[in-house]
Amino acid sequence: MVLTDQSAKSSIGDAMQPMIRQRITDAATRVLTRDGLDRWTVEAVAKEAGCAKGLVHYHHGTKAKLLAEVAQQMSRHRMDQRRSALSHSGAPGLDALWEVLEGNVSSGKTAAWLSLLGYLGGAAARLGPSDDELGEFAERAARALALPALPLANGRALHAALNGFEIALATQSDTEAVHEAYHTLWLVMISV
Repeated sequence: MVLTDQSAKSSIGDAMQPMIRQRITDAATRVLTRDGLDRWTVEAVAKEAGCAKGLVHYHHGTKAKLLAEVAQQMSRHRMDQRRSALSHSGAPGLDALWEVLEGNVSSGKTAAWLSLLGYLGGAAARLGPSDDELGEFAERAARALALPALPLANGRALHAALNGFEIALATQSDTEAVHEAYHTLWLVMISV
């Protein structure tokens, strides 16, 4: 096959498509985090991504599809952050995990996440981590605390509890009380 100027442009364009799509998804996440769902528009996403509005529609179809992709990306990122924090052993790991929760709240990521859950309704149920991810999370928690292996159910419970702590922080609950409850959870885990 002979590579012509047109086929070279097409090949380069094809190779760029995933990068452009990701740039738009990242821009949509930034707009959502910064402006909230009520002020989130395809126009704002296009401006943030530095592209035409039509390119946003070309790559993602509809607003709903783009927001679903943003939600999937945020879900993966949230779990990755939590697993990464627990790569530290003992108190440093628990402190790093608490910092992840506080950081998500202070950056607006928690509010963005919660608004997406409301927007997506029943479809949000598919956004949770897989059993494999929760099992790995339970393993990391056990290693960080020098505990015997934890069952998958404990991974689910820990994930749900961390979501609850994050929601409590986001809803302006007493930070010290939430932090105390967070430490109590880990003390209970250690003592069981």
